[in-house]
Amino acid sequence: MSTDVVKENFRLCYAFNIAPETKTESYRIFVDATTGAIVRRLPLFANCFGMHNKPHAHPVKPALAAANSVSIAAAKSALIAATFIPNYARYLNGQAAITFETQQVGNQDPGNTVNILALQNTTLNTRIDAFNTELWANNPDVQRTGLAWGNEVPNATTAHWLTQRMYQYYQTKHGRNGIDGNGRYPRVLVNWREANAQWDSPNSTIRFGNLRGASLVTADVLGHEYAHAVDEYTSNLIYEGEPGAIDESIADIMGTALERYVLPNNWNWNWGDDFGTERSLSNPTLFGQPNNYTNRLPINPPCIGGRHPAPPGGNDFCEVHTNSGIMNHWFYRIAEPTSTSSFIGFDEAADLVYKTQRYYLHSTSNYNDVRDATWAMAGSTYGTCSDVQRKVAAAWRAVGLQILDCPPGCDYSLNTITVTGSTNCNGQITLTTNCNGAYGESCNGVSYSWSGPNIVSNGGTTATATLPSSGGSQLYFVSGTKSGCIPGSFRAALVEVNCGQSSCNTISSGNCYTLKVQKNGLRLQVMGDGTIQQQNANNQNNQIWKVEDTGGNQFKFTTQDGTNRVITSNSGNFGEWLSLSGYNGATGQKWHTQCNGSNHYRMYRDNGSTWDVKDYGNSPQLQLYGNTGESFFDYRSFEFQPATCPTGTPPPPPPPSGGFAVIAPAYNCQTGALTMQTSGGNGSSIEYQIPGLRGWETNPNFTVPSWQLNGTQFTLQARQSGTQAPSYQYTTGCGGTPPPHRHQLEAHWFSLLPA
Repeated sequence: MSTDVVKENFRLCYAFNIAPETKTESYRIFVDATTGAIVRRLPLFANCFGMHNKPHAHPVKPALAAANSVSIAAAKSALIAATFIPNYARYLNGQAAITFETQQVGNQDPGNTVNILALQNTTLNTRIDAFNTELWANNPDVQRTGLAWGNEVPNATTAHWLTQRMYQYYQTKHGRNGIDGNGRYPRVLVNWREANAQWDSPNSTIRFGNLRGASLVTADVLGHEYAHAVDEYTSNLIYEGEPGAIDESIADIMGTALERYVLPNNWNWNWGDDFGTERSLSNPTLFGQPNNYTNRLPINPPCIGGRHPAPPGGNDFCEVHTNSGIMNHWFYRIAEPTSTSSFIGFDEAADLVYKTQRYYLHSTSNYNDVRDATWAMAGSTYGTCSDVQRKVAAAWRAVGLQILDCPPGCDYSLNTITVTGSTNCNGQITLTTNCNGAYGESCNGVSYSWSGPNIVSNGGTTATATLPSSGGSQLYFVSGTKSGCIPGSFRAALVEVNCGQSSCNTISSGNCYTLKVQKNGLRLQVMGDGTIQQQNANNQNNQIWKVEDTGGNQFKFTTQDGTNRVITSNSGNFGEWLSLSGYNGATGQKWHTQCNGSNHYRMYRDNGSTWDVKDYGNSPQLQLYGNTGESFFDYRSFEFQPATCPTGTPPPPPPPSGGFAVIAPAYNCQTGALTMQTSGGNGSSIEYQIPGLRGWETNPNFTVPSWQLNGTQFTLQARQSGTQAPSYQYTTGCGGTPPPHRHQLEAHWFSLLPA
């Protein structure tokens, strides 16, 4: 039908959801109430790809495909932490195996009883399409005895793990519990005979097949399909034309977000690279997608699945997998720090997309709608005419969708402050900024307000200041305001005053130190997974660093844990977790140091990117973030505390004595706060681990996820001086019975490649 809003283009229709029992493609059919003619057909599924490939049968081990030998309903089940080897090696991320949660059948020793790929008190249950029925309900549970799944059914175990991680991603990054916002998981079916992946709404199932002989169970694909499910409970975009392209783009974005979440140091902007890249968010044109709205493929109804020439007239539901490249590239421009000046941060960009989907979009939203909606969400979140809102609008203009993101003449910003003159004590400096505007009149009428010690300004783009007579850091600000434009643009500059002497202790090459985080007094420590985290002081070698001059006023930091590795940055990108590697003289292993005048230093690469304790110092990981043009934030500043360099191999501490044992933890059912406790021991440092929650660390405090607060069994482990205490099996409890299973929702379908 024509989309013109005139009465001749409207029909009174009956709407039917048609879901065949043996097929995976369901539709909503609109039938003219007067003539009985079919007026429109909308798919209730979403595919990964825009083509149908010949179906493939996937053999399954008989022992795993056989009907259940244990009555699941007959025995009380518990949530169990198990291990597996994934289908693609890169997901190991340096580990021998991955920990995930399964469901125990019965109350025996977890290592000697049947476990299935499910989560108690949730709808998550992963199965194998053993009989090529295409339906989750027609296949048995995947089960094994014991907790080490190995690589027996890697597609099933990997899909089960990734679904859990995607639930966690939405919960931690966007505050959403499950696909419906109320804790619901999708079901999962692997080894589907189609060369595709799909969200099937009526059966609430994500299906995975193989493509070119490779499994489609990957982080970006699962995240993609999971996002289709979320869309059904939020904007519910129809799966055709521009609404379908937006739906596909949001799915690609969230698939990329999941890959980044599980592989923070090994993700990329290519979608599907585990099995052969199908799309690129950074450069959509490499795979036949437009990166600009002016180059979009035309929409020529009727919208039919498949590609030309089969089925007849097939156009991928009016190019949903092609025109999605426009929004994909818009997202790249605001989420990739090295792409453009539109960068706002990956997590910030992903959350903007999610909130737009949840609060602004509707079933028929087109590209103009999503452009305006993301702009409005940026304004409500960060402020009208804020830098973020301007950057969101600028990115849309860069992909061919014009938008005036502020009132006329308000689209201006201030350049970074430049400092000239003498920065010695009592020196005279000049601070300068300039106005940038997307439109000719934007900078007209802007007034400038400067602030800082001993500053003199006439309200223009420059100011002067006299520096103090003592060394240290001086912070200067400028804001630009204009009548009718709210708020103004803002810049800051940090000036280091040099009086010929340092007010920081000298760093002596060849000496050893512990590195104390200014914010909280924690120390930087080498972790078992090769990352560096802030931890409580432990008087152990894994918190001692040997600092050596490499020339050019740069240093290398070598751990004294006996492995002779140095702190390393590989990519140099914001958000990269710093790691350890053998020294080879690479740029990312040499660090500049800068004193803040109060005995704290920041370390930075040659590109100015600084060490940063994640989440403003509230998470443990040491990452690369910020730059030397910013202030000395306390979560980016470190004190060098002298320590004795170990000589030779330090003698091992005495073994634990006094019956070293793990005892019942302290647990708060409302918050999930769990503190491990032990008895006995030799008084030396203790490491704690709960498989499925966290690996070995000296911190005894854990946080149990919300879906595991009641009725979940965990294995509590502790070790001291190289000796591990017997494990303690603990089941979370709230003083009552675990919550009941959530009811299934009724119908609705969606896939990943065009159908």
